[in-house]
Amino acid sequence: MYMPKYGDVPFNQLQPVLDRMNQLHMQLSVEHSLQLQAKFGELLELFQAVAKARPVSRSSALARQAVTYLQKHWEEPFHSSKMEDALHFQFDHITRCMKKHTGMTPLQYVHHLRMNQASMLLEQSALSVQEIAERVGIPNASFFGRLFRERIGMSPGQYRMRRQCRL
Repeated sequence: MYMPKYGDVPFNQLQPVLDRMNQLHMQLSVEHSLQLQAKFGELLELFQAVAKARPVSRSSALARQAVTYLQKHWEEPFHSSKMEDALHFQFDHITRCMKKHTGMTPLQYVHHLRMNQASMLLEQSALSVQEIAERVGIPNASFFGRLFRERIGMSPGQYRMRRQCRL
């Protein structure tokens, strides 16, 4: 769900939902709690519709293009020059736009994608940590382990053991 930090909100559309939420909250009971949750979902849906209707800024569009590019090329070795060539912008500008709209730099985003894939492989395969590291594009197993620990909070081996114990 994308929620911009700033923007105009059409209060006339939100008013009826907020009023009904307030009524339900004042009469809070087991029966009304689910209705209150539903109204909250409706409120978030209205916010989302407003966010989608806003014109997309150029920096947001570039960040989306960069994310799309990285999702297609995350398995390849990361080279800023290839990204510059593909998107026709300087890497520093791409990085600023991505940081602003995703909270991550391009390399951090690639690491995010790689760690998600590594987590899935650790859960669903019997591959060694070295093999998984290579499959997600990190040939150095010790760097992979350090990166995995930073992102996930435990070593790849610990992650695999905990996930297998849950099954």
